[in-house]
Amino acid sequence: MNLTNIGLFVGSVVTQSRKMVLIDSKNTTTTIAQPSKRNSLMELYRFLFALWVVWYHGYFLFQSQYFNHGYMAVEFFFILSGFYLLRAIGRHQTDTFFGGLWKMLWGKIKNLGFTFVIGVVFVYWHMAILGEPVLFGYLWYIPIMLLASTVVYTLKRLIKSNVAFIISLVVIIVVSYLILYIPVLERFGVFRGLGALSLGVLASMIPKISLKVKRFNFNWLITILLMVIIALLAFLPKEDLVSEYFLVLLLMPALVYFTSTLKVNVKFFNFLGSLSFALYSYQCVLRVLKCYFQLESYWFFLILIGLVAVDTTVKALIKLSKNRKASLAKA
Repeated sequence: MNLTNIGLFVGSVVTQSRKMVLIDSKNTTTTIAQPSKRNSLMELYRFLFALWVVWYHGYFLFQSQYFNHGYMAVEFFFILSGFYLLRAIGRHQTDTFFGGLWKMLWGKIKNLGFTFVIGVVFVYWHMAILGEPVLFGYLWYIPIMLLASTVVYTLKRLIKSNVAFIISLVVIIVVSYLILYIPVLERFGVFRGLGALSLGVLASMIPKISLKVKRFNFNWLITILLMVIIALLAFLPKEDLVSEYFLVLLLMPALVYFTSTLKVNVKFFNFLGSLSFALYSYQCVLRVLKCYFQLESYWFFLILIGLVAVDTTVKALIKLSKNRKASLAKA
């Protein structure tokens, strides 16, 4: 098959997915990958990957030589952000280019709330202690995520052809991960973020496939297998670089894709997911405390849990106050 035929085939697939075409057979259903409602499994992943970062930074209840690929958990958040990015871009497609870009970026920043502001304050407190510039510290992925989202937003607004857009994403992914093999640029956040976010966008454009035999949904089986394989690869020693790129380039996007095909609504999982960014951001506080106090890792973990509990309580009170004001306004 030549390149022209491949391009036509990819274009037809994307066009079908964008038109929400539904193809039914006895065992297979195909539709768009992006869900319209919150998926509780995605929320659970957010919580678990945030805990993985806590482990990697040395603030968990105990330490181990295993599960030390914690920096790869950040890639998951880029992939997840990319997976929902086209939906966010679509909400602003009737706006002007810069108007839509501002609304999209501001929406992302606003959702982070005061938790992000507190994290940034302690990042610069830590910077003052070290006496050297540290751009956003643990929160480095936030500006990178905004920058990567801006790049994809620009491409999507400027490139009208779905085939050309897909090709541009593939080029970004290939170049980004090849650059990471250059010693000087290894772990350079811009390329990590742009490559992983583009992977998420690409995964979201694959038509949703639901494999069912009678009442058994094989998508559940595939999702569980992916969870197990990722956990096993994450368990490997930190030096195993092959597993980490395999983890990002194939397994994480696949996990997000197949999970999106499942309907899961568990309030407890949703609650855990709502804690994920606080778990991440308040590590900036622990980093400052670590400069002043020599404590065991479990003490830092308990302090982190306390900070997250306070954060959650304050947000709940703010929400309750807003709801009361809204009720009074209607009355």
